[in-house]
Amino acid sequence: MNKKLILMALICLSICYQRVLNAQSTQFNITIDQNLSSGPLTGNVYVMMTRDTTSMPIYGPDFIAPEPFLVRKVSNWNTSNPIIIDESQLALPTSLTAIPRGYYAIQAVVDINTIERSFVFASGNLYSDKVITKISDDDNRIQISIGNKFPPKEFINSENLEGVKVNSAILSKFYNRPTFMEVAVILPQSYHTSNISYPTVYVIPGFGGTHYNDQLGWIQDGIIEHCKQQKIYVVLNPESALGHHVFANSENNGPRANSLIEELIPYLESKYRMHASPEARFLFGHSSGGWSSIWLMVNYPEYFGGAWATAPDPLDFRSFFGINIYREGSNAFTDEHGNLRVLERLPVENKPSYKLLSDRELAIGDGEQYGSFEAVFSPRGEDGKPLRLWNRETGKIDSAVAAAWAKYDITQLLNSFPKDVLKRLNNKIHIYVGDRDTYYLDHSVKMFHETSSKLFNISVKYFPEEDHYTILSKDVYDDIEAGMNTISTSLPQANK
Repeated sequence: MNKKLILMALICLSICYQRVLNAQSTQFNITIDQNLSSGPLTGNVYVMMTRDTTSMPIYGPDFIAPEPFLVRKVSNWNTSNPIIIDESQLALPTSLTAIPRGYYAIQAVVDINTIERSFVFASGNLYSDKVITKISDDDNRIQISIGNKFPPKEFINSENLEGVKVNSAILSKFYNRPTFMEVAVILPQSYHTSNISYPTVYVIPGFGGTHYNDQLGWIQDGIIEHCKQQKIYVVLNPESALGHHVFANSENNGPRANSLIEELIPYLESKYRMHASPEARFLFGHSSGGWSSIWLMVNYPEYFGGAWATAPDPLDFRSFFGINIYREGSNAFTDEHGNLRVLERLPVENKPSYKLLSDRELAIGDGEQYGSFEAVFSPRGEDGKPLRLWNRETGKIDSAVAAAWAKYDITQLLNSFPKDVLKRLNNKIHIYVGDRDTYYLDHSVKMFHETSSKLFNISVKYFPEEDHYTILSKDVYDDIEAGMNTISTSLPQANK
């Protein structure tokens, strides 16, 4: 009887082992059209998959529920030879051997752009057409030919919309290569029929946003639609290869604030009829752009007339998306009780964990949301990369890195200011946040509010049941417009 049981067990093990071998046989054979690129390539090669065969995989991976996604780093790849991507490469959300069997739409991307943030759509990146194939328990040998290249981005000017590109000597020195600042300038309807000067609103998009953004329909339909007094709107490009640089000077992204204040704004004020005075310069931003607006206002209180921020990124690092980075033993993946941190407020059934989001960024590489914070707040490591705030395997917060972040903690920064500086901030900071912010940013705002309200006059408005996205409502836009008008109506010719 025992011999029979042993024999049956061995048979089962053999079957299971054979299935594993078969599952491990899936591989992608990647080739590149030599008319597209014949030189050696260095960068990341991504294979992106989706069960929805009607969609394009390159628009993934979904950060909430990522589908199969693999990456292989290449250095001086001789593109006359194919490369293989298989189970040995970094994969998300699970190994290639463990993905469900069935039909998939598949695309490959080669990210070789070292200047733009996007790992897919950056200018010059290469990509394949969509391939639909079945992943089975048998051997899977999938051929993918890369034959497309993303073209350089072009700004389409119109009568009242102009793209501006300025060579920055400050940033060029930092990067040791020509480096440009780019913006979109939206002129009021009366600009070409009058000789007056206008107040200027500097708009800073959130993470993933740029001065392009489908020619700025989101700006036109948002804040400008509610504009009752004519202004010039300047939409800044906040992106670097490492993510959203938030217009803060940093070790990894360079002197971004200096280039804005010393080069870009003076150039724009010389080119356009802008009121070149602090009370005529306004800041507006959402999310990461909201943090940027407040950071610039706090650091340059004599340069700007006011900052309006909706759902700003963490202003107080005692609640960095709900994590107190200063607490001893703090962990990015689990709370103080050992429970897995998840985005409970997301309106989806399967709430993503912080661990999943961290793994996603680890697979993609530089330029993603959490990594962009490290690019601004962290010192540069010996390898030339930003030091990581948390261990990507365990989630443990590095206390030394957290201490280095403190100089970008705006609450702590305010506590270090003398009274004469704080007085310059009176009535200049305006924050709007939903009390159900998707990423718990209302917690950070409340901490910041509690401290700042004791130091100077500040406006913070909380909106019941609004989240990170629904906070952008007509009422909020109208309130922002009214606040700016209160200041700008006293300007000479501002209303003519």
